Amino acid sequence: MSDTVIDNGRLLSPEFVDTDGNRVHAHGGGMLLHAGLFYWYGTSVKEGVSWLSRGVNLYTSPDLSRWTYRGMVLHNASITTATPGPYRIER
Repeated sequence: MSDTVIDNGRLLSPEFVDTDGNRVHAHGGGMLLHAGLFYWYGTSVKEGVSWLSRGVNLYTSPDLSRWTYRGMVLHNASITTATPGPYRIER
């Protein structure tokens, strides 16, 4: 994506919403380009006093301007280990 320019001012603006009109929440995210479609993975909005995100969201876009929410692809609650959570999901 070295030849792709992303307008950070637009990404940070309050008007930056998905195709359903909801704020985009893909914090600390990363993007992939596959078959002409951008995939943006990032953590959901941080909540509560511990500032934990609920999981990792996925958005797709054909042009870096219109983003469609595809769902939460990893839920914080789905992480299982010998040590009980909650767990902080970061990049």
